Amino acid sequence: MLDLEYRKDPDLDFLEFVPGYELADLVKILTTNGANDKYSFQELDDDLRFKSSKDPHSCWNLIAAELQTFGGDTRANFLRRMFKDGSGITYAELLDDALDVIGFKSDAKNLKKKEEDFFKGCYTRMNNSPPVDFSGKAIKTLANEVWKNWKQFWKKCPVSIKNKIPLIGDNIISGPKYQITIPSILYVVGLRKEKKELADKYNILSNVSLGIIGMQQSGKSTYLELLRNGEVKEQGRTFGEVPYEAFQAKVLGINVEGGVDIAGGDANVNHYSEYVMNKERILFFFNAKSYLMPDESNLDYAEKCQARFHYVYEKIYKDGMAQKSIKFIGTHIDEMDESDRICAKDKIYDSLVSTNAEFAKMFSENPDALFVTDLKHAQWSDNFEGYIHLMKFTLGV
Repeated sequence: MLDLEYRKDPDLDFLEFVPGYELADLVKILTTNGANDKYSFQELDDDLRFKSSKDPHSCWNLIAAELQTFGGDTRANFLRRMFKDGSGITYAELLDDALDVIGFKSDAKNLKKKEEDFFKGCYTRMNNSPPVDFSGKAIKTLANEVWKNWKQFWKKCPVSIKNKIPLIGDNIISGPKYQITIPSILYVVGLRKEKKELADKYNILSNVSLGIIGMQQSGKSTYLELLRNGEVKEQGRTFGEVPYEAFQAKVLGINVEGGVDIAGGDANVNHYSEYVMNKERILFFFNAKSYLMPDESNLDYAEKCQARFHYVYEKIYKDGMAQKSIKFIGTHIDEMDESDRICAKDKIYDSLVSTNAEFAKMFSENPDALFVTDLKHAQWSDNFEGYIHLMKFTLGV
C-alpha cells in the first residue's frame, strides 16, 4: 500500500492552522462510524507517521489526504499516487459531488456560498426545516449528528442506492464513501466558518492593503510572515525591495493585497510616500529596546527614529493622508527586563510628546497609535492571545 499523500489544495491548506483538539474530532469522523467502530478500510490510523504523532495538528496534511482519498475512486486514487499527484480529489470536487448527492441544487460560483448551501441542504434533510443558526459551532454540531445518525440522514437523500452506495470491503472499494465524506465536509465547513468568526469577533478587517515601513531590522518581514502564516520559520534580513503577492492570512482568514516588503535603510525613506500610496493601513516598525536602551553601536537610535517620524508626519500624515490609519509598533521588548517591558510603551510615548515637535501630534492626538510587542514569541501556536492582540492592533477596524 502506498502512503497517504496530500494533494496540494488551497481550500484545505487552512487546516494547518487548526488546533489539534479540533482536528481530533475530524479524525474520529474519518476513521470510525457513529458507534465508534473503526473502519477497516481507512488508512490514516495505519500510517506510521500518524501513529507516531502525539498531536493531530502535526499531521494535518495526512488528515486532509484521508478526506481527499475517501472522495475519490480507489482505482483513480492509486494512479494519482503513482504519479505523485496526491491521494485523491480536491475539496472543490468533493463539495460539488456532495451537493449533488444530497440533492441540493446550488448555482453558487464561489466556495463560501457553496458551503452555505451544503450546510443548508444537510440541515434541512436532517431536521425537515431550514437552519436559522449559521455559526461554525452549529455547523460542526450538525456534522456530528449526521455522522452518528447516518442511516437516518441517508434515507432522506434523494439518490439511488444502486448508483450511489459503493461496494465496500477490506480491499475492494470503489467510489466515494459518502458516509465519511459528507459529515467530514460539514466539519471542515464549520472549521472554516469559525476562522472567519474569529476575525469578526476581534473586529479585524476582512480585506486590507498594507504599507509597511520602518527602521532596519525592526520586524517588518517578521510581521508579514506572522500575518501570512501565523508563524515565522526563517527570520532573515530584507535587502532592497521584495514584492509579495496577495494572500489569505491562514490564521485569520482575511485577504491581504499584494505589496512590497522594503528594507529599512535610509535610502528608502524618500520613497515612503509611494510605498504607502493608496494603502488602507500604514504600519511603521522600530526597535523599542534600542529606542529606550541603545547600545554603543547605536547611541542615536531614538533620534534616528524621530527623524523618520518627522518625515512620516510631513509627507504622509499632513499631505492628504491624515485620515489614514497610521500605527507605530515598537518591537524587541523580549530583550528587556520584565520591569522595563511593562513601562516601555509609556516611556516611549512620554519621550515623543515631550519633544514639542510637530510629529508628536501623531501620538498626542491618538495615543492608541503606539504599540509595543514581542514578535519573536507572537506565533499563534505559542501565544495565541499575544498573536490576536498584535493583529487586532494592526488590523482592527
